Parts: sequence; structure tokens; C-alpha cells
Amino acid sequence: MDSESLDSCIQSTLSALYPPFDATAATVLCQVFDGVETSYRGDGLRYLIDFLVPAKHILQTIQQHACFPYCGLLFRHQGWPLCLHDKVIIQLSSLDPRILRPGDFYLQVASPSVSPTSSPSSTNTPSPPCIILRCLAPSGQHVEEVKVPELAYTSLFTMAWLHSVNRDRSGTGTGTRSGTGSGTGTGTGTGTGSGTRSGTLSGTGSGRTLSHCLLSAGNDIFRVPWEDVVHPQFINRPTATVAAPIRVPTKGEGDRGGNRMSSSLRRGPDAF
Repeated sequence: MDSESLDSCIQSTLSALYPPFDATAATVLCQVFDGVETSYRGDGLRYLIDFLVPAKHILQTIQQHACFPYCGLLFRHQGWPLCLHDKVIIQLSSLDPRILRPGDFYLQVASPSVSPTSSPSSTNTPSPPCIILRCLAPSGQHVEEVKVPELAYTSLFTMAWLHSVNRDRSGTGTGTRSGTGSGTGTGTGTGTGSGTRSGTLSGTGSGRTLSHCLLSAGNDIFRVPWEDVVHPQFINRPTATVAAPIRVPTKGEGDRGGNRMSSSLRRGPDAF
């Protein structure tokens, strides 16, 4: 495949996942370039086949399950739950770890075996992509990587899912942590190895409850309460299918489209 065809294929895949693409292109293409260089040593074709195509299937599955309860409604943001207009919700590469604060997290589709600190000469084949949650460890000393089980994809964009993650982090539930570092981690953030800690979600650790999801748009980061992310906005439309007399709407009509977007999105990005 020549470079022009490869670029066209990648952009076509991204535009289907993150519409409107003219708003999200700058963000997702930058993340793609980062992934190609960091994890695939500049091999765009291998990135497409080994990562982007299987990632597309994962993201489409998540989107279908998230949108199913709202069948028949018109979404204000057609890219939900993967993006809100130009703001990307599920990232294609890691964000700067310095932006994470207690209570923050972000979602990323990633290959767990690939670490940003891996040697460029590494010949290890990346694992198939999956959804990863990244947040500060309870100790606050490193970034924790939590693999989201495939069974959770059907309920990812719900408050119940985040509650279960917080239960696991507090030691009242069980789950799986995976990552690119070596050694064993526990709920208290202890262990051996370097890079992102890995291990099993268990123990008596306690960290600040995760509540705000990080969304990216270019160089800007938005901290949005998860409850605002999981509740999409809609565009009202008539429920009747038969023709009805035309009338002038009264003041305030058409404003019931679930205006639940957080104040953080209205105010604009946080400054770092």
C-alpha cells in the first residue's frame, strides 16, 4: 500500500469514529502520529493493521452499547461517546501524566504491553488493543494503568461502571490491573518494577474517588464530571410521523435537549 492510500485509509477510519472529523482531526491525527512513532517505529501500515483496525471494532462496540438506550433520538454530538464535537473522550495515545490530579482519570484505547519507556529497538509484538483507564495511583507517585475488562464495554458509559472502579480501588471489590511495568502492585500502590504499575486490584488501599474524566482538544484539556460525560445531549424532534399544522414555537421551546453539559466545558479548558 502506498503512502497516499495508507493515509486515506487511516483518515477514513478516524472520520467514522470521531465525527465531525473537521473538528477532531487535529487531535486524533496527532495522537495517531504519536502512536506510530512510539509503538510501531514509524511503520504506519503495521499500526493500521495491528492497532487501528482492531481498535475500531472495540470503539464501535462501545458506541453501539452506549447509544442503544437512546434509539430514535438525535444526538447533539454525533460522535458521542467517543467525542463531544472537538473534545476527544477515548484517547488514541497517552496524555501528559503531569496533568493528572487526584480524582482525575482518562480512557485510552491502547496495547497494554507497549510502554512509552520501551526501547525503540524492542521487537516485542504489541498485545491486541484494549481500553485502559489511567489515573494517579493512591500514593500519587506514579500513573496507574487499569485494564477495562471486555465484559465492561457494554456498560462503560454509565455511572455504575465508575462506581465499580472506585470500589475496586478502595479494596472492596476485585478486578484486574495491567500495564507495561513489571512487578506486583496492590491497592496501596506498592510493588517493584518501573513504568506503569501492574497487578491485581485488591487489598486495603484507598485513593481519592475518581470523578472527573479528562477530554482533549488539541493542546487543551477539559476536566468533566463523569456524570456529565455519560448523559448525552439530544436535539428534539417531533414524535408524530403524520403532517401537523405549522405554528410558531413559543419562547423557550426546543431548549429541552438535556442541557447537562458541565460548567467546565462552558468555561473552556483548564490552564496548566
